[in-house]
Amino acid sequence: MDDQKTIVALATPPGVGALAILRISGKDAHVLFAICLGSKGSLFLKATTNTIHLYSIYHPTTKNCIDEITAIKYCSPRSFSGEDMVEVICHGGKLVPLAILETLVFVGMRFAGKGEFTRRAFLNGKLDILKAESIHGLIEAHTPLQHKIALEMYHGGSAKKIMQWKQEIVSALSLLESGLEFPEETPNPEQFNSILEKLSVLKTDIEAELCIRDRLKTLEKGLTIVLFGPKNAGKSTIFNILVGGDRSIVHETEGTTRDLVSESLEIENSLVCLIDTAGIGNSDNPVEQIGIDRSWDVCSHAHLVLWITPANQPFIANETDILNKGVAGKIWSVINKIDLSTDSNKELFFKNNNIPILSISSFDSESREQLICYVGSWVKENYLDCMDHSVMLNSRHEDLGTRLVESLTYADSVAQFGEDVYAQSITKALLLFDEFFGRTTSEEVINEIFSKFCIGK
Repeated sequence: MDDQKTIVALATPPGVGALAILRISGKDAHVLFAICLGSKGSLFLKATTNTIHLYSIYHPTTKNCIDEITAIKYCSPRSFSGEDMVEVICHGGKLVPLAILETLVFVGMRFAGKGEFTRRAFLNGKLDILKAESIHGLIEAHTPLQHKIALEMYHGGSAKKIMQWKQEIVSALSLLESGLEFPEETPNPEQFNSILEKLSVLKTDIEAELCIRDRLKTLEKGLTIVLFGPKNAGKSTIFNILVGGDRSIVHETEGTTRDLVSESLEIENSLVCLIDTAGIGNSDNPVEQIGIDRSWDVCSHAHLVLWITPANQPFIANETDILNKGVAGKIWSVINKIDLSTDSNKELFFKNNNIPILSISSFDSESREQLICYVGSWVKENYLDCMDHSVMLNSRHEDLGTRLVESLTYADSVAQFGEDVYAQSITKALLLFDEFFGRTTSEEVINEIFSKFCIGK
């Protein structure tokens, strides 16, 4: 890839639309673009920077007019990429933007690669790698939480936190190295223990951020919520209420649902995969038994199990045994059909076992709102309330955070051998911070980062 050549790309999605935007960047951006403006080329070159003007764009050989456009001229270094730039706003659609792109390539530009504008901004010192990654995060955000985290990183929140981590290690090293050079300033045992304690707190802080990253990854992939319980408890009715349609077959006959039925929906701005399952219990029907086995399997991988049990029937034989096991402690209960009867023993059992309870009638007009609020409270409690921020937006950050923890853990293990050995160990941890900001990041890693960007960004 020729990093010196002027590049051009469509910055808006291809297809039919009112307007399209093209970006140009490079040392010859202004001169090459002016060639395509006919007699107004000289006016463009003299135009005030950062102001928008109206032009017509022509093919330099045929002299045919392609479109009437507006253009904004930016001069190095006061531009996004740090180079001379032009942003062209033309009519949308497929033909016009493509014709302009081909004309600009004809006069000497080349098509930009993925993320090349942001890459040039990084190489020209306009932003660090964290801010570049936050731009990609903003574009790729699918939920308000993802947008919030990416925006906070864009405005420097993550960089500030990471610099605080770095400063903790720098402060510890300065005390230790001062003692190595000037023995009379060697930290006494109490001071050395204080250093160990501070870096232990730092390690805990990084581990907490890694936990937040794990939750964020789960939200990005989507949460799996399984409706589970005895036969004829109303699971399929509740499933249909939540998804807002007759997705699952409902019938008074026991064992109607024999296979898994799933649907995606959004709760608390988070993607949820809701799964209806076959009712548990003994069955002589081999097909029904396969469905029950599949129900158990999907429960083992679920993030939340909504245990649906009917209010008008006692617990079945093995229902309390299953609930006591708690399916890995991820059960919330729904007591259904309270319009028919109420079994106080069920509520008492759930309360005694600290299992949250929602009592509803699935034929009540308010049941959907109650169910959505109930599941939403679980999403907030387990994922959203603990994630107002995140220092780690992607797998690269997660890897560096993990390596930081490993370095600090190793340093703790050799602290018994003295301050000099400990200082050498945390020096290795300190080097990882330059990777966070892209100062010592390999070309291969940088290529990988920008290859995920779209063309034109």
